[in-house]
Amino acid sequence: VYIPLWSLGRPAALDFAVSSGLRVGFLDQSACKGSSSGEAYAALKRGHLDTAALCAADEITFIPMVCEAHGGSWGAEAQRVWQAVAKTSALLTGESAALKLGQLTQSLSVTLHRANARAVLDHAASLGAV
Repeated sequence: VYIPLWSLGRPAALDFAVSSGLRVGFLDQSACKGSSSGEAYAALKRGHLDTAALCAADEITFIPMVCEAHGGSWGAEAQRVWQAVAKTSALLTGESAALKLGQLTQSLSVTLHRANARAVLDHAASLGAV
């Protein structure tokens, strides 16, 4: 998602992804540190096709927006984006930024879990189990 005016007057490119700590090779790391899968995927996003460097060359802030599929937690960079969105929303509505952030993260969590459920049902249907 391209945002023409983000921080310090610069544009930003948000690259959304969902990762899972239950992936092969991440289960042990995730058991020790729940954010390890998301952090690794954010690093992969930055390096894939040299995306972060190309964005930087064009003075675009690249932000990987990585969510962990099972817990619904967001990476540190994504959390900062959601906090900024909540703060701006709070300024427009007069509500507290904490309230707006809670509403936003709850909505995102429901959306993620709905998509997970849909994927499971679609997979089961393709196997003839439903």
